[in-house]
Amino acid sequence: MIRKLKDKKKAIEMRGRGYSLNEIADKLNVSKASVSLWVREVPLTPKAKGRINERRKIAREKVSNVIKNKTIEKEKEADNFAEVIVEKLDNSEFPAQLILAMIYWCEGNKSLKDSVFFTNSDPKLIRTFVGLLRKSFVLDEKKFRVCMHLHGYHKDVIQKKFWAEVTGIPESQFIKSYQKKHTSKQTNEGYQGCVQIRYYDVRIARKLLALARRFMLNFK
Repeated sequence: MIRKLKDKKKAIEMRGRGYSLNEIADKLNVSKASVSLWVREVPLTPKAKGRINERRKIAREKVSNVIKNKTIEKEKEADNFAEVIVEKLDNSEFPAQLILAMIYWCEGNKSLKDSVFFTNSDPKLIRTFVGLLRKSFVLDEKKFRVCMHLHGYHKDVIQKKFWAEVTGIPESQFIKSYQKKHTSKQTNEGYQGCVQIRYYDVRIARKLLALARRFMLNFK
């Protein structure tokens, strides 16, 4: 009983100096519930409140850092997994054609009456698609056309230069841009618009769609 009274007195004193419930419980080796009961009526000075708030801030930062580090570890694990898989791919045309076919199945035009039409706004995906297309087939570069889908806040000249660098297709092969309606007052910073890559050879489109369908039959 005497020890309990001493612990309570010490807890009240520490709380008055701005110690947190966890700090007091750890220091006195008692439960947090007991500390909470003992100090619930203790008035806190601005200095004490400041210390408590600072400790809470430090605790939140520690938790945030732990979560961040765990996320980094998970991302590293995923990167290692991807690296092993990619290293297994050789420089032959087969893996490139298969990947190209699946990308085209997801984002390309599936009409067998049209040529290769591939539309997306992600510069990395556009660059990858065009690169795989060039690697997989013998192409006539003059058959490429690019149609940009832009908002009113885009500058046609600037976007044409940007997408020409991404695709390696000369600006002279860009056709008239399609102007999309922009209903919001805000602009999407960093958004470069959407482009449709066109390659006028329906035989390649047919081959890509056939390859994708054939591949997916393996997972019926």
